[in-house]
Amino acid sequence: MRIQTCRTSLAGAQRRAAVWWPNGASMAIEPTSNRAMVSGVTLPLSNLVSVNRNSIGTALRADGSLQKFQANQLRATDRGLLIEPTATNVILQSQSFGMAPWFDVAANIAAGGPGPDNTMNSNKLVENSTSSTHYVVQTVSLVAGTEYTSSFYVKAVGRERVQIRCNDGADWARCSFNLNTGLAETPTAGSAQITALANNWFRISVTGTPTIGTGSGIQLYLLDDVGNLSYLGDSVSAVEVWGAQLESGTFATSYIQTTATSTTRNADNISLIPSGNLPFAGFNPNVGTFVVEHVKDQTNTGFTRLFAINKGSGNDEITLYTFNGNISVLIAAGGVSQADMIGGSYAIGTIGRTAMGYASNDIAISTDGGGIVADPSANLPTGLTVANIGSLAGGTQLNGTIRALTYFPTRLSNSELQALSA
Repeated sequence: MRIQTCRTSLAGAQRRAAVWWPNGASMAIEPTSNRAMVSGVTLPLSNLVSVNRNSIGTALRADGSLQKFQANQLRATDRGLLIEPTATNVILQSQSFGMAPWFDVAANIAAGGPGPDNTMNSNKLVENSTSSTHYVVQTVSLVAGTEYTSSFYVKAVGRERVQIRCNDGADWARCSFNLNTGLAETPTAGSAQITALANNWFRISVTGTPTIGTGSGIQLYLLDDVGNLSYLGDSVSAVEVWGAQLESGTFATSYIQTTATSTTRNADNISLIPSGNLPFAGFNPNVGTFVVEHVKDQTNTGFTRLFAINKGSGNDEITLYTFNGNISVLIAAGGVSQADMIGGSYAIGTIGRTAMGYASNDIAISTDGGGIVADPSANLPTGLTVANIGSLAGGTQLNGTIRALTYFPTRLSNSELQALSA
């Protein structure tokens, strides 16, 4: 069983000087400051970067508060540019726990204070005075054998312990959380995660796989001071609760609000604005260097991209990608891999930096100042017209943030690559 406690990672990560406009660069973006640069001219980020995401989205700021973004708006905050795949929240009335299909047991729902977005009010889950279990539940139908993650935003208001329990006749995900210490206990089913946010809010989640699917109860329990599930309530103690979410997958993605129906957040498909036949102004198809500063919010066992210079598919591309905890460079031409090298690894929630240089028969990569990994025999693809950020051709989204991306129209030396990635 996995427990992940992230008291600060999603609320800012460690600080690191961003890569921005070094001498010789022809293009740079810095989402943390909402700016871009082309040929020495500074522009708003949206003048150089476009997004196709036909749905509302949210993202966390560095202070741990939540920011809302309109459809087709870059989710750029002071943490970076958030890039995620499609996700659907199947919990209904995600912010209205007093409305059906929510059902409270030995508890009642009252008005709370400001939620994690500082604008919409939360609810209070208040225990009654009986000796019982005190909780709120919503029953949903899921696909048996599919992994799901259930999450809530919670804040202690007299009660400092809560439990998420997902049950379809047997517990398929269950864990208790301490909102005083900010820690998750050992899950009795599935895995769990807790993340500290602004103003004493936490996001808590459990992940597991239902065996039946139909009739799964998604339950949030109040616990007493020593963690008992059943106890004598006092009609006063409570937790504030906001933003319930249930989605397929191994971790909670950014918050998706629902009302009477489930809601889908579409994938972030982000690209640089092309210049003529080039993927962006100042691109050199023969030689070049990219430096990217990045944060992976979750571990993906699959293939995700930091950026991809291509012509609409992975058959011809110059790309940096992540796979199984590593960061690699891939050069493909005519559907044939020319170079594919691991340049280093990444830690969840930690700012990393990778530099990659390319020229014919001269590919090199360095991550976080580590040793150079090189390939002296690689043909470059031709006719590249698209520059995707955090994805390629509508897929392989990063599940993380891009903090900065800088491009040099020259192949910098290996020692320069190592220095720029440090």
